[in-house]
Amino acid sequence: MHRNRLLALVGEEAKQSTAEAFPAPTSEWPLDKLKQQARGVLMEVQRFRHLQSEFNKLRNRLLIVSVLPGICFVTMALFFARDFPTFPLVESVAVFGLMGGYLSVLLRLGSLTWAPKYATNYQQVDRLFWNLLLNFALGMVQGALGAVILYFVFSSGALNAPLFPNLVQGREGKALVAAGEVIPMSAVSHQVFAQLMLWSTIAGFSERLVPDLLSGLSKEVTAPQRPQA
Repeated sequence: MHRNRLLALVGEEAKQSTAEAFPAPTSEWPLDKLKQQARGVLMEVQRFRHLQSEFNKLRNRLLIVSVLPGICFVTMALFFARDFPTFPLVESVAVFGLMGGYLSVLLRLGSLTWAPKYATNYQQVDRLFWNLLLNFALGMVQGALGAVILYFVFSSGALNAPLFPNLVQGREGKALVAAGEVIPMSAVSHQVFAQLMLWSTIAGFSERLVPDLLSGLSKEVTAPQRPQA
């Protein structure tokens, strides 16, 4: 019974190795060997239970810490609601990229469950906490950078489709991009602004969107030109 409980704790990934380390007892085993195996199984069950408890505490701490950026986003949105239309587009893009990265990391933390591959002792549980916290911050920074890069791609006109915002022309068909000029929100229509913020959030939420886009653009630039007939 205790052996089956141990196999259930370690999960499918470590089930085979644990079964080999603690084979099923047979009637031919001497009493000393049975006691030794039972003692070892009980110690492993207790150890994994303590590790699982520490991991659950770690996840709860991370979830509490992850609420703080959300509170900051809501507070800033309420505080700067009136002045938000006067902000430059690039600042708004960075904010929505941060929000997309925050949502992505928050979903990953919410689905985080304990597994022996994450932690086999208390020191690894503590290191895992700081690694996840660092990944949390890096994910948000990466989201903001990806959104800003996507903003420059849209501003250059490299992507032309109804699904993408048109940042080359403004409300009256005039060019938006000028030397040393910062584009405000009032220079674009509501639809263009909504598309830009949507793609900025997607760029922050999806880790591979901007890197894959840059890889595709670089391949087009470096691809050999075919001679025209």
